Amino acid sequence: MTKYKKVFKVFWAWQDNKEEKWLNEMANSGWKLKNYNLTGYTFEKCEPNNYVYKLDYKSTSNCDLHEYISIFHDAGWEHVTQFTGWHYFRTESNGTDFPDIFSDVESKIQKYRSLSQNLVISLLVLIVVSFNVLFSKNISFAIFIKSVYVGLIGLLIMAIWKVKQKINSLHNE
Repeated sequence: MTKYKKVFKVFWAWQDNKEEKWLNEMANSGWKLKNYNLTGYTFEKCEPNNYVYKLDYKSTSNCDLHEYISIFHDAGWEHVTQFTGWHYFRTESNGTDFPDIFSDVESKIQKYRSLSQNLVISLLVLIVVSFNVLFSKNISFAIFIKSVYVGLIGLLIMAIWKVKQKINSLHNE
């Protein structure tokens, strides 16, 4: 029997709730998250379990990572993995309670504000870096590269907009 399996699946930054739900379903079917990186999710075979997965976005450096993880650990959460600021936590559900890592709406809003700020910074850096490419007169080079840059810029703009929508919906709760 296979002990590990790799799954490539894409979730956007504003789809963290959907990603958490999928991870919960994977655990219920006997696959717990082991690692996540650019190449996808690595799962380890386990007994089907009612794990609850939650994601947090931490934009600060990892110099305080031990303290950060300890806070979650003290609250009953296991730190599973991290990738580009996203931290994956899990805990076992008792079946009646669906725990959350955030105690209030303002904490959730702060998570998305931090994510939004990093997306804006990334957009600005991409625009500055791509400025010469976007306005290049070298036609043979320009068409494909310009398309890639415009696509990335469009994706970042959409991500910023979607995260801002998520912040607004949390404000309305």
